[in-house]
Amino acid sequence: MAKVTVTLEKGTKGDTGAQGDTGAQGIQGIQGIQGVQGDQGVQGDTGNTGLTGDQGVKGDTGNTGEAGSDGVSPTTSNVAATGALMISSTSLSDIGTPASGDRVLIQDIDASNQVKFVPFSDFTTGTLSNISEDGSPQLGANLDVQARSLFTSTNNGDIQFTPNGTGSVNLDGTVKFKRFAASSAPDPFAGGMYADDNDILYFGVS
Repeated sequence: MAKVTVTLEKGTKGDTGAQGDTGAQGIQGIQGIQGVQGDQGVQGDTGNTGLTGDQGVKGDTGNTGEAGSDGVSPTTSNVAATGALMISSTSLSDIGTPASGDRVLIQDIDASNQVKFVPFSDFTTGTLSNISEDGSPQLGANLDVQARSLFTSTNNGDIQFTPNGTGSVNLDGTVKFKRFAASSAPDPFAGGMYADDNDILYFGVS
């Protein structure tokens, strides 16, 4: 077989390629979403209470008032009242039914005219609820029985009028006797007086 020799020659360097065109401007990026607002912070603790200020200086004691025109001394060391003291009346007729805690304002002559509160109950201690509680009752004025009667609740009891010494029982006016039936007149008794239904008066029978 015949040997063939091939000789390769180096080609000429090609021209530099033309510069490529500038690339188009990229699209602007999308603006990011606004972040969520954070939670409100926790309120701080309340501050400590301020110190108490010093107590004010006590004012001077006022002058003692003048004595009232009724001569009552202004000394009231024994008077203790809650709230305003109101004196609206000077007549006992204006006082209603006393309550358990009522007090009476008095002027104590034996204690330098000091004005004092005295419980109303002190005035009622020892008072009588019935005349029978008095062992020696006396009238301070004439007794007006009005349309009432003098009687006794004692069974078959007497009502006795007893003058002193040689005194008399004076009946100033007409005297009326109970009229008993002549058929049932009381039994006679010394010094007795009665009338029957025939208007016959029996006196001093025995």
